[in-house]
Amino acid sequence: MELIKTKPELLAYLDKIGYRKKDYDITVEALIFTPEGKLLLEKRGPKCRDEVGKLEGVGGRLNGNDLLQELRDEFVQELAAQKQGLEIEIERLLEVRQVQFKEATKGWKDWVVVSHLCRLKQGKPAIGEPGKIDHCTTSLLMSFTQRKRKI
Repeated sequence: MELIKTKPELLAYLDKIGYRKKDYDITVEALIFTPEGKLLLEKRGPKCRDEVGKLEGVGGRLNGNDLLQELRDEFVQELAAQKQGLEIEIERLLEVRQVQFKEATKGWKDWVVVSHLCRLKQGKPAIGEPGKIDHCTTSLLMSFTQRKRKI
C-alpha cells in the first residue's frame, strides 16, 4: 500500500473502502524498529486521555492535513527527536484501521489509525512528554509471540 500523505488522500481512501462513520478522529502511528531489529514501544502514562498503561507505537491525533509531517512532529514531541539527534525514516504504510478507545472524560470514541513502519537510523530516543509517556522499551517481536504461547 502506498503512503497516504495527506488528510484529503486519507478521506478519499476511506470513502473508497466504504467507511461511512461521521464522528471520528484520526491518529497517526509509527511502529519504529531499531538498528538491532527491535520494536520501540511507549507505555502510556497517567496524563493520557485513554489507554493508560498500554504499550503502543509513537503517534498522536492528526491536527493538520499532512500525515507524515504530523508523524515527524510526534517524534519530536514524544521521543525528543531534535534534542536526541534522532533520524527516523518513514518506510511505508502498514495499515489504516478503525478502533474504539474509552476516553476518561468522554466515554467511547471512534478513531481511524494510520499506522506506518519506520526505522530508527540514528540516535537514542528519550521521553519527550513525561506524564503522557511512562517509559520507552524495545522488544523483539519474537518475545511477544513467546509470551502469548505461555498464557
